[in-house]
Amino acid sequence: MPTQLFDIPAFNQFLGPDASEVAVLLKHSSDCPSSQDVFNDLVEGEQQGLFDLHFVDCKTSPTLWGHLKEKNLPGNIKHESPQVFILQEGAVRAAAHHSAVTTDWVVKEIAALKTSPEGEAA
Repeated sequence: MPTQLFDIPAFNQFLGPDASEVAVLLKHSSDCPSSQDVFNDLVEGEQQGLFDLHFVDCKTSPTLWGHLKEKNLPGNIKHESPQVFILQEGAVRAAAHHSAVTTDWVVKEIAALKTSPEGEAA
């Protein structure tokens, strides 16, 4: 099952010592049907062992969502929902939102990070 991040300490731990590993973070809204569709698709990907999924529900964790906006994660990318971030070493390496977020897209971006000498996805 995916790991829900509820608060700032959990998010900081998520970006902690293992941040060199590739991480998948979904920002979604539990009351949005398209966001729920994306969530369900990514959960299937995680259940197939393709990646570990962490998520923030901006409706049930507004304090954490506000923190992410204040930190300006992921920098110059406009925040959308649903939106997925592929992180490595605590930095966003790729991001997509709405219908662009699929298990196939996540797997492709992770593979690109693992094969790229610069550690940046295509």
